[in-house]
Amino acid sequence: AINNEDQYKNEEAWSMLHAVSLVSCPLIMLRLALRQLGKRGLMSRDLKMNRTPLHYAASRHGYRLKLFVGPTSRRVQLISEPSPVFELLKHCPSAAHVADKNHQLPLHILIETLASSEECNIDAVSCLLTHYPGSLERRDGKSKLYPFMQAVCGQSDC
Repeated sequence: AINNEDQYKNEEAWSMLHAVSLVSCPLIMLRLALRQLGKRGLMSRDLKMNRTPLHYAASRHGYRLKLFVGPTSRRVQLISEPSPVFELLKHCPSAAHVADKNHQLPLHILIETLASSEECNIDAVSCLLTHYPGSLERRDGKSKLYPFMQAVCGQSDC
């Protein structure tokens, strides 16, 4: 049985901000979660991987959706938004310094994600490096590689 205090801790550890950072959704959802939780939500860590919302945002790309314009139209409008990494770093730059349970920084996760993708988000990499230049000297806890080595070993043309 979970008492009320344990239940609150679990809710605190995996917040709405973690969820909207992980799933592909419009940035307005992220902004609503930020408004609700404030700065404390940006540095909160989940219980399983000890990750902040920035770690999860680094594991996905921006939001993209194709919409048909009008009920019978064949014309398609593309809605495209940037990675949530930019929004989270704008509100909490120090989150770029946080390593998870596997000793991975958000930069390591982003490079790992880019390596298994056809997309290249060099702007998100640049943004993370701007906020934590020292991350270039930190080895990835899983691969034991430095970020530049991770990027070279990856499949991405980035």
